[in-house]
Amino acid sequence: MATFSKATFDAASYLAFRPSYPQWLYEEILAFHRLGRRKASASSSTAGPAPESVIPFFRSAWDLGCGPGISSLPLQPKFDHVTGLEPSANMVANAIRLDSSILPSSSSSGSSESNHPRLRTLTPALRRALLGDAANPIQKLGSINYIQGHAEDLAKHCPPASADLIVAGQAAHWFNYEKLWPALARSIAPGGTVAFWGYAEFSLPDFPQSAPLISAFMSDPNTMSAEAKALTEKEDFQGGITNVGAFFERPGRSILDRGLVDLPWPWQVEGAVNSPDANLDRWDRSSATRTLHSVVGLPSSSWNPAWPPVDRASDEAGQTMDLVVDWNGLEKYLRTASAVANFLHQHPNDADQYAGRDVVQRFIRQLRTIIPADELRLRWPVSLLMLKAK
Repeated sequence: MATFSKATFDAASYLAFRPSYPQWLYEEILAFHRLGRRKASASSSTAGPAPESVIPFFRSAWDLGCGPGISSLPLQPKFDHVTGLEPSANMVANAIRLDSSILPSSSSSGSSESNHPRLRTLTPALRRALLGDAANPIQKLGSINYIQGHAEDLAKHCPPASADLIVAGQAAHWFNYEKLWPALARSIAPGGTVAFWGYAEFSLPDFPQSAPLISAFMSDPNTMSAEAKALTEKEDFQGGITNVGAFFERPGRSILDRGLVDLPWPWQVEGAVNSPDANLDRWDRSSATRTLHSVVGLPSSSWNPAWPPVDRASDEAGQTMDLVVDWNGLEKYLRTASAVANFLHQHPNDADQYAGRDVVQRFIRQLRTIIPADELRLRWPVSLLMLKAK
């Protein structure tokens, strides 16, 4: 995470060229979240206020490690207040808001600003809500706010027992869980939901022959296949690939690659059982779930044996996290990777050694030798961890 916190990191490009999270992912989380409403209704007595007034399930959502708001903004149509908590001042400064200059002043879907690259991070449903069109007038959305701070310090910013939903998209692998779970226990509302997700190395499902090249470029050299490893040992003119995977910050990246299976539940944190601060009674252990999504068409060589179980319903429905780009779009996406930023920082003269082509351009050149297409469909395997409060 230190890479993203640097003043030199291009947070605006991160927002513009990282993939958005698909609508089905939010629907999965919200369906899980609504289970609490049914549980509360079934367990509440007939006397007293209605369960909805006791447990305001859609009042407050918090997004931990929110970056520039890619995972925060889609929550606005469902929650009265959305707050993103992000340690990087650079990310907070570039976070997308309803008053951002990228949003058009009119609701016309033909506005030239509606095609701004930063808007491409939004799901179609959210884009319609923000921009409106003839059939879909602009919706009234909840407020959104961003705070610079660490996830582990959530309780300093969030009133006790007030957060109905706490999420983290592509950030949970950085947290200190000895500090985080107690902070969440203090902040989560009765019947509230914690949902963390992350995505691992991308694939090109339409071109499975690309898997060894992608792995040679992006994977940890200690865990990649022999075929991918061989590519990293060749010279550039021999079709070799320069590896940047070694420049990811670890163990964070390894946790992502393994599908978040290394993230502990509150009761699995060392010392938590005997610690009153852990507040383990806040959690419904029976609700804990960890599943894998978006693996349709994934090459067998890209599977990690550590991954959690595949969500069969999601798999049968063909739910995926995809992004279609041209070659320029692929290059811009790759440049948002912390490993690329770290590699280029440590090798400032990299391009000078290869006829003006840097590590990303050389990788793309090798990919183009085996892919006869102008457009590419990128797909990411998504791991989802969810837990409910009592």
